[in-house]
Amino acid sequence: MRGRLEAFCDGEVPFAERLTIQNHLAECVACSLEAEAIAGLGSTLRHLAAEVGEHAAVVPLRSFAQVVEQLSVEERLSPQSRVVALFQDMHLVWAGTGATVASRALK
Repeated sequence: MRGRLEAFCDGEVPFAERLTIQNHLAECVACSLEAEAIAGLGSTLRHLAAEVGEHAAVVPLRSFAQVVEQLSVEERLSPQSRVVALFQDMHLVWAGTGATVASRALK
């Protein structure tokens, strides 16, 4: 469902799929929060574009780059990303599991 949220927020999904996604968002807090974040980002980008106007094409590109950079940093620092990073190196997971099992066996 998350893969379709951007298209949903941009109004690019057919009516039947839109209803399905709306029903899902009413039940799923995680997807609902993600949809709100996507909608907020779109609103911010439209607001920035309106402020800058057509004569200063470089400024929106810088603003867009700053938004993308901020999203990237927030993603790297999110709790979910940190947990995923812990499990990237399975040697640590196996070492921790082995130490836990060994300490339980000695008791």
